[in-house]
Amino acid sequence: MKVQVKNSEGLAHGEIELSARVFGAVPNNALLYEAIKNQLANKRQGTVNTKTISEVRGSTKKPWRQKGTGNARAGTRRSPLWRGGAVIFGPKPRDYSYSLPKKMRQGALFSVLSLLCQKNKLSVIDEISLSEYSTKLMYAILQKLTRSKKVVFIIKKDGTPEYSYLRKSARNIPWLKVVHENALEIKDLFYADEVLVARSAADALSQRYKVKTSKTAPPLTPQANQAKSEDAGKK
Repeated sequence: MKVQVKNSEGLAHGEIELSARVFGAVPNNALLYEAIKNQLANKRQGTVNTKTISEVRGSTKKPWRQKGTGNARAGTRRSPLWRGGAVIFGPKPRDYSYSLPKKMRQGALFSVLSLLCQKNKLSVIDEISLSEYSTKLMYAILQKLTRSKKVVFIIKKDGTPEYSYLRKSARNIPWLKVVHENALEIKDLFYADEVLVARSAADALSQRYKVKTSKTAPPLTPQANQAKSEDAGKK
């Protein structure tokens, strides 16, 4: 599938061929739900803690005698029924993280990228090259590309100084999140108002998930088929 490419001025600057498998798939809502739920669960700290009756501070002495006072019977001040007492079946520290199968993760990524293309929320832009750390310059370039309030910018991680300039210059822009093509999160892409994809990152995604052709053996010649039949007959 062909998509229009914009330059740093926001003007059309040619086209790019994208993988239909990655950017033109049929969105699967069930996969999107599972992927977003998985990413949110993996980010949970799981540090909440409540005290059982053996962990609450307090005396184990019986507050008053069993009968004759008119009060309800009580055996300890640490009872879950009392203020400041224990918590029954309260939460304890635990690990909420779990992993999804590889094909489910890929299917969710294809679904969210395809959904963005269908809603015209995905734009491919030429490479933005900065020669210094400058949030002001980065902000000026982005104002020509988008007016959305929540933007994800996907770039290719190559370890060059230009990559560092671009990533660090965009850190102070509150409505922008810069990620490289190896660290995409379904949640960020799904809730973004617009997604900008650098040309190199779009090419990298298309190449990574392209359909691999299976290597099949060449067909046997008639002579080879005859020899194979003779060998089978001898056995």
